[in-house]
Amino acid sequence: MAAKEPPTIALPKSWTKHVRSAMLHVVSLAQYATAYTRSWAADSTNGRLRMKSESDRFQQEVVLLREEMRIKDARMALINPHRRPYYPPAERMSILELRAARGWSLQQTAEVMGITAFKAEPSAVAVRAFLGRTIAASRAKPRHLICDKGSQFWPCKGFEVWCDRKNIKPRFGAVGMHGSIAIVERFILTMKQVLGQLPLVPLRRESFRNELAMIIRWYNEHRPHDSLGGKTPNEVYEDRFPASRKPRIEPRAGWPRGSPCAKPQTLVAGKPGQRLEMTVDFHEKRRHLPIVTLKRVA
Repeated sequence: MAAKEPPTIALPKSWTKHVRSAMLHVVSLAQYATAYTRSWAADSTNGRLRMKSESDRFQQEVVLLREEMRIKDARMALINPHRRPYYPPAERMSILELRAARGWSLQQTAEVMGITAFKAEPSAVAVRAFLGRTIAASRAKPRHLICDKGSQFWPCKGFEVWCDRKNIKPRFGAVGMHGSIAIVERFILTMKQVLGQLPLVPLRRESFRNELAMIIRWYNEHRPHDSLGGKTPNEVYEDRFPASRKPRIEPRAGWPRGSPCAKPQTLVAGKPGQRLEMTVDFHEKRRHLPIVTLKRVA
């Protein structure tokens, strides 16, 4: 008996409008349900329940405010920086005050406020002083120091003498070479970006370290990397068979089995045209650490 062809049903002309309307209605209903539940919790005789209700309300307000700013920033980003409206003197002073209150760097301030900023690089003496303070604070020193060939490091006699005195061997990243210092800098950028998605960055040292540890565990276990051929760091370190090399599920019914796919190239599991279900979980219930899995629908 021949297998039945899946039915082809033409989508309505106003399908996109209906989907948009449905999404907006879902958000509205969710907001109504949330407001009703919080109002019930706010009148509870349990003090911890009332505090939890207020905490959830403040966190939602932070998320909504960030979304408002993101939408406005997206519009401003379409304008060339040199053609954007200038900030009046009072607002410029307010930007400096906000930077001081937030503890932002110059680069962070420029990105958030949509401005262009320039600042001189630190001197060789300042870099060596910072490294010395870090070594003293941690009570440990590295055997090697990997850096680029900036003026603070090369050619710099003071840096060479400092490394000899500390018994540290400098190593320089090769310019334009794959797998050099750029990967380390990209990891640091990823850490900053993920931490920036938190509603509030913890001020307590132990809490901040816990957040960093969760990010590192998620980064090593669930985040594949192009530089590792689609593998995760744990798959490489523990010499595990990478999940990206397992046979893939092909949802396109007419797709030839031998045709190439996105790297890495893998075989098709079963017959093409299978239905998929995407599940999104969150590592340690942190919404900025998603874990996406695809499953075959029976």
